Amino acid sequence: MGVSVQTELADKIDLLVEECADLGANRSEIVEAIIAAYFQSDEERIKKT
Repeated sequence: MGVSVQTELADKIDLLVEECADLGANRSEIVEAIIAAYFQSDEERIKKT
């Protein structure tokens, strides 16, 4: 599955990939981690209300 993102966002993700080179994380893994953190944060916010 492919997703189209703004060039600026893709550049920021590529920068994260470079910064995490020692972890061996690729772009897909970085995006997955960001999305998982977003939804986890959202679920925690909902539980507090």
